[in-house]
Amino acid sequence: MRHSKAEKAKTHERIVAIASKRFREEGLAGIGIADLMKEAGLTVGGFYKHFKSRDALVAEVVGRALELWKRQVERPVCNLVVGRGMQAIAGNH
Repeated sequence: MRHSKAEKAKTHERIVAIASKRFREEGLAGIGIADLMKEAGLTVGGFYKHFKSRDALVAEVVGRALELWKRQVERPVCNLVVGRGMQAIAGNH
Protein backbone atom coordinates (compact mmCIF):
# COMPACT_ATOMS: atom_id res chain seq x y z
CA MET A 1 0.00 0.00 0.00
CA ARG A 2 1.44 3.35 -1.05
CA HIS A 3 1.30 6.30 1.27
CA SER A 4 1.10 9.94 0.29
CA LYS A 5 4.08 12.24 0.80
CA ALA A 6 2.19 13.92 3.64
CA GLU A 7 1.62 10.58 5.39
CA LYS A 8 5.26 9.62 4.93
CA ALA A 9 6.38 12.98 6.33
CA LYS A 10 4.06 12.58 9.32
CA THR A 11 5.42 9.09 10.00
CA HIS A 12 8.99 10.36 9.65
CA GLU A 13 8.28 13.10 12.20
CA ARG A 14 6.73 10.56 14.59
CA ILE A 15 9.83 8.36 14.39
CA VAL A 16 12.11 11.35 15.00
CA ALA A 17 9.99 12.54 17.95
CA ILE A 18 10.00 9.11 19.60
CA ALA A 19 13.72 8.68 18.97
CA SER A 20 14.43 12.12 20.40
CA LYS A 21 12.51 11.34 23.58
CA ARG A 22 14.07 7.90 24.01
CA PHE A 23 17.62 9.12 23.27
CA ARG A 24 17.22 11.80 25.95
CA GLU A 25 15.90 9.23 28.42
CA GLU A 26 18.27 6.35 27.68
CA GLY A 27 21.21 7.76 25.74
CA LEU A 28 22.06 7.19 22.10
CA ALA A 29 22.90 3.54 22.64
CA GLY A 30 19.93 2.90 24.94
CA ILE A 31 17.35 1.92 22.34
CA GLY A 32 17.56 -0.19 19.21
CA ILE A 33 15.74 0.28 15.93
CA ALA A 34 13.40 -2.66 16.60
CA ASP A 35 12.21 -1.21 19.93
CA LEU A 36 11.93 2.28 18.50
CA MET A 37 9.83 1.14 15.57
CA LYS A 38 7.67 -1.07 17.81
CA GLU A 39 6.94 1.98 19.97
CA ALA A 40 6.01 3.89 16.80
CA GLY A 41 3.72 1.04 15.73
CA LEU A 42 5.83 0.29 12.67
CA THR A 43 8.05 -2.49 11.35
CA VAL A 44 11.83 -2.51 11.30
CA GLY A 45 11.70 -2.71 7.50
CA GLY A 46 9.72 0.52 7.47
CA PHE A 47 12.59 2.29 9.20
CA TYR A 48 14.70 2.08 6.05
CA LYS A 49 12.04 3.87 4.02
CA HIS A 50 12.80 6.92 6.16
CA PHE A 51 16.50 6.63 7.04
CA LYS A 52 19.57 5.11 5.39
CA SER A 53 20.88 3.92 8.75
CA ARG A 54 20.60 4.29 12.50
CA ASP A 55 23.41 6.84 12.29
CA ALA A 56 21.28 8.93 9.90
CA LEU A 57 18.45 8.96 12.47
CA VAL A 58 20.85 9.91 15.27
CA ALA A 59 22.30 12.71 13.13
CA GLU A 60 18.84 14.10 12.41
CA VAL A 61 17.74 13.94 16.04
CA VAL A 62 20.95 15.56 17.32
CA GLY A 63 20.87 18.19 14.56
CA ARG A 64 17.33 19.18 15.47
CA ALA A 65 18.22 19.35 19.16
CA LEU A 66 21.15 21.64 18.40
CA GLU A 67 18.97 23.88 16.23
CA LEU A 68 16.41 24.16 19.03
CA TRP A 69 19.14 24.94 21.54
CA LYS A 70 20.60 27.57 19.20
CA ARG A 71 17.22 29.30 18.80
CA GLN A 72 16.68 29.28 22.56
CA VAL A 73 20.10 30.80 23.20
CA GLU A 74 19.74 33.43 20.48
CA ARG A 75 16.19 34.48 21.38
CA PRO A 76 17.04 36.34 24.61
CA VAL A 77 19.85 38.23 22.87
CA CYS A 78 17.58 39.21 19.97
CA ASN A 79 14.80 40.28 22.34
CA LEU A 80 17.27 42.30 24.36
CA VAL A 81 18.71 44.13 21.36
CA VAL A 82 15.40 44.68 19.57
CA GLY A 83 13.33 45.37 22.64
CA ARG A 84 15.56 47.78 24.53
CA GLY A 85 18.37 48.70 22.22
CA MET A 86 21.87 49.63 23.24
CA GLN A 87 20.76 50.93 26.65
CA ALA A 88 19.97 47.39 27.76
CA ILE A 89 23.31 46.11 26.55
CA ALA A 90 25.18 48.91 28.32
CA GLY A 91 23.22 48.32 31.51
CA ASN A 92 21.35 51.66 31.43
CA HIS A 93 17.85 50.62 32.41
